[in-house]
Amino acid sequence: MAVFGASANYADAEVQPKRKRVLLYSVGEPTPAVVAIIARAPDMLEVVWRPAPYTCVELCSEVERLMEAFPQLLMREPQDGGAGLEFGMLDRELVDAEDPVRESQARGPLTSEDVLVPPAGFEPATHGLGNRCSIP
Repeated sequence: MAVFGASANYADAEVQPKRKRVLLYSVGEPTPAVVAIIARAPDMLEVVWRPAPYTCVELCSEVERLMEAFPQLLMREPQDGGAGLEFGMLDRELVDAEDPVRESQARGPLTSEDVLVPPAGFEPATHGLGNRCSIP
């Protein structure tokens, strides 16, 4: 995994122990070193390479840029396979309010003008268990 992670086109890796599978994501074709790793994998372990739109370095650079430009953003997590980023927002006035619940209720419901990017859905309660899909 260290060789794969050191690759310039590395995007993500996902270990699926129950399926005895490792998914390797990268931009462009896998390097010869990664091809060799896949070829040397034990028969009981499936190692799969998949293409990704962004490298880990590109995503990390974008996180830094966005977090600096928009301090109200909170990093949620990179999307699986180097597909992109997911952010939440922080309302500093609400966090610093003496009574955040009362302040929130006094404001009324959020509108699309109140947020940088309108929400696409909500995250299910199982989010922490690996369920990373939004439900519209």
